[in-house]
Amino acid sequence: GLKATLLVRADLCRDVELLKLMRAAGVTNLSVGIESLNDKTLGDFRKKVSFDMNRRAIDIFHECGFTITGLFIAGYDTDEPDCFEKMGSFIRETGIEKWRVSPLTQMPESENQFMPAHRYFLWDEFAPFGRDVADYCNGEFVVFYPKNIRPSTLQEKIMEFNLSASGFAGLVKLMLYKRNAASVKQRALNIIAEKILAKGIAASGYMEMVKEIEGEFYEERDGSMQLKEDDLLKRYREKKGFQNPPVQDGEAATGIITAAASADRS
Repeated sequence: GLKATLLVRADLCRDVELLKLMRAAGVTNLSVGIESLNDKTLGDFRKKVSFDMNRRAIDIFHECGFTITGLFIAGYDTDEPDCFEKMGSFIRETGIEKWRVSPLTQMPESENQFMPAHRYFLWDEFAPFGRDVADYCNGEFVVFYPKNIRPSTLQEKIMEFNLSASGFAGLVKLMLYKRNAASVKQRALNIIAEKILAKGIAASGYMEMVKEIEGEFYEERDGSMQLKEDDLLKRYREKKGFQNPPVQDGEAATGIITAAASADRS
């Protein structure tokens, strides 16, 4: 019979009757735009859900017979240092079968999205290497300058998390916990996909390019890495032909988010 996957919001859990109809019609997997486990981040993304609703939704979706693909975003300014540890715990506790942790994404040199345009790579950022940034705007690569971590470090953390969270030890635990062949199959497929993706990123030359260009925009302060945002703003203004008046404290941080996360994945 028909087997389908649907992209849904967590608040669909409020309509159990609809979920039953979807399951009867052949929908077997729900891809849920969880995005973040931080309520402040969810508010900035205008998700209109909370951590508690996301947690409750996963339980309800499982009770209705669906396997779950959890979609997460990493790299936003309000992310906490332990965000990856919390995502790992959430995956283990909820029994989510598959997941995709992706970096925050918007088109380079575009205003009024998740953060100011100067925080994103320029279209010609990789020109010295004979490469096109457009080739890396597929949602798998970090193409912006995070506030408290270098782009290359964030990329490494995302890759390390996806690989570690998809280990075979977790597969065995899921099998013992769920005792459900469909759940175990979905997790096994996730493990294979993560390993293939990691090999592709390693072969792309991305890490070498980013490590070479990012250094001038970061400095270590008080034991942590800090973005030199004023330098990025100056570079962007020069690129766009703007005049560069003296930057006042906090000016570079203006114009933060006005869009919903990933088209709100609705």
